Amino acid sequence: MSRSSFNFTQMDYQKAQKYIMLGFLIAIIAIAVMFASQALAANAQDWADFKIARLGEEVNWGVITDNDRDVQVDAINFWVEIMETMQASFIDLICNFIMYVALAFVFIGFVGLAFTGTGDEKTRRFLLMFAAFLLFLMIFALLFPNWGFSLNVGP
Repeated sequence: MSRSSFNFTQMDYQKAQKYIMLGFLIAIIAIAVMFASQALAANAQDWADFKIARLGEEVNWGVITDNDRDVQVDAINFWVEIMETMQASFIDLICNFIMYVALAFVFIGFVGLAFTGTGDEKTRRFLLMFAAFLLFLMIFALLFPNWGFSLNVGP
């Protein structure tokens, strides 16, 4: 029984490019989902305020009763909590994991490109250094998940 193993040195140029493109595609999708989720969570209270104001107007028009409004306000507040909690607890974590998988694909692709033999020695070194930099970023982000930087511009 033979076992097949993944070998960077046997990767061809097209397969390495596919790994890099797949990694970038996965990263773009994960970033889009993360930003959409953060936007929903950030605007959840504005949505709730709009819906509650609309319910107040419906009470004034006689469409619904005060009891109906109170029940719907409780439901709206429940959904605001769900939106904010789901974003912070699940969607961010899942998107971060997907980003690590995407970076791993890009890392594998760049190491595979370095070992295909295409290009000169300087190109090979650059690709290996870039892959090492990606690996350093992945490890640093795993060890220090709340790390960040800010830029203040102004007087």
